[in-house]
Amino acid sequence: MIQVLDVNNDYIFYCVRSENESLINVEYILYDFDKNNSSSVRNEKVDRENFDTPGGVIHNNELYFILPVIEGGQLICYDTKSDEYSVLLKGVIHESFTILNDELYYILIDNVEMNTELNKINLKSKKSKFLASQNYNDDQQFINQLFNDGKKVYILVDSSSDYSAVYSLDEKNNTINELFKTDYMGTVSMVKDSIYWNGKATLPGRSRLQYYIYNTNTNEEIVFKGNQITANNSDVCWIEFIDEENEAPYGYGFSSEYARTLCGHQVDSKE
Repeated sequence: MIQVLDVNNDYIFYCVRSENESLINVEYILYDFDKNNSSSVRNEKVDRENFDTPGGVIHNNELYFILPVIEGGQLICYDTKSDEYSVLLKGVIHESFTILNDELYYILIDNVEMNTELNKINLKSKKSKFLASQNYNDDQQFINQLFNDGKKVYILVDSSSDYSAVYSLDEKNNTINELFKTDYMGTVSMVKDSIYWNGKATLPGRSRLQYYIYNTNTNEEIVFKGNQITANNSDVCWIEFIDEENEAPYGYGFSSEYARTLCGHQVDSKE
């Protein structure tokens, strides 16, 4: 099983997972576009019952990734130039973290107290700072994902009541502001000022999960008729259904007879 952790103009950072009855092996690999080759960064063997989802981010010449364990977790920094490792953080760390202005924002998990805690660490000074927390026992909500648009950090909070909410972090005024709330958000990503996710189908003739786009500058939500959005800082690609999506026979929804792939250039929205 291959899981892509992060991509930029120079690299693809991904991991390959294999398993047997008792152990799960996770190999972290870096693909270099210029050199057209892959190099192994680290290999971890984890007991099946202690396995957790891997996570990773590329930042400048460094790779940040989480050892995929529940107990004894570590967030590792690997310098691609010096070929050196260092341990940045220890604890039960959520696989979703983000880096903005040389500060790494991360989620600490307390499985005993059912608490999720938002913190940040300065990558130069290595000083950590507590920002916010969410206790599941209080209101059945938990911090589940972090992302940024190059200006602000955004927080996805999920609830057992089958809804999700996105907040923006305003550190200057020490506030966390709700942007929007929706029934369900899966496969959430953010590129520039757009948040992409799939959710419940609401359009007529729709049976598969539906994609949505939220623009953080205009505060507009777009119900997207297509499917499977992939974007980077300059381009966006998506799948367009040729006819009504539910007219395609089961297993043929994304075949060339019923769907096509389109790409376009991203245009910055006006402030």
